[in-house]
Amino acid sequence: MSTMYEQPFTGFYDASKTDQRSAEVKIKEDYLTCEVCSSTYDFGKHAPHELPCGDTACLNCLRQYAGKNGKADSMYCPLCDRLTTVPGSHVCCFPPNAGILKILEVFKLVEASKEGGGAVYRVR
Repeated sequence: MSTMYEQPFTGFYDASKTDQRSAEVKIKEDYLTCEVCSSTYDFGKHAPHELPCGDTACLNCLRQYAGKNGKADSMYCPLCDRLTTVPGSHVCCFPPNAGILKILEVFKLVEASKEGGGAVYRVR
């Protein structure tokens, strides 16, 4: 007989377990890291792009999975393995994940202010 305290499914949030990571580390590892290659997202070759299935991977990984330097009519998602049509026949045409880019922008501003940049930026 199962108890009430068992998790209903894998990955279910368990509030009784405390996370010892700092807030910055949590953000970086949970939101700003490509799940395929473990690289930190950036605004260049590791920019986060969202696939129609809802998964996000960096541009570099999408190029590798599509093959032919990112030129393909269709490809399998590197995370869920669903077949998807590649817009414009190139992976750079997948839309950037705007939510992750906003978090990345704020994260970079916080890092810059800690390093003594002291500049004030307006986040849109």
